[in-house]
Amino acid sequence: MKNLTITFSVVLMLIISSACERIIEPNELPQQDPQVVVNCIVYSGSAITASITLSKSILSGKPYKTVDNAVCDVYENDNYVGKLTAAGSGNYTSSIVAQTGKKYELKVSAPGYDGVSGSTSVPDQLSVTNIERYDTTNYAITTYTYNNGMGTSINIGGSLKLKLRIVDNEPKVKNYYSLF
Repeated sequence: MKNLTITFSVVLMLIISSACERIIEPNELPQQDPQVVVNCIVYSGSAITASITLSKSILSGKPYKTVDNAVCDVYENDNYVGKLTAAGSGNYTSSIVAQTGKKYELKVSAPGYDGVSGSTSVPDQLSVTNIERYDTTNYAITTYTYNNGMGTSINIGGSLKLKLRIVDNEPKVKNYYSLF
């Protein structure tokens, strides 16, 4: 009985170890047609801009192809407000300035490709309350004074640790914050 158990265990291990691996050669992967890819981040108070390229295979070592002949329509709160203008190298710009509390949609079409669209809303500005310095022993602030030929400049550099409290108007919405 003991020999039967050991034999069964060895056979089972061989079956499991041989069935866990499959090598896929690159030429076995399905070919995919390129699709339009739009990268657009909308900031409050800034002109709406976008970068448009075509997707590529993960195995391709070639650079992304930019799209310079796309039509980019911008909608604000579901109302058409204008187009982005091609600036070269797949970059598009506009004079449309994003505003807080509004929804923006970008519809992009390029000849020979399926159109794409995406939307976002620009949240209200956050208010910051209570800024305090919490590490008073490990900070270093240095001032540099130099004459740049047009007058004297003072630069301040160093590190300082601060705590701040942000008042979020929509606490149940997953947000990302940036300080700059």
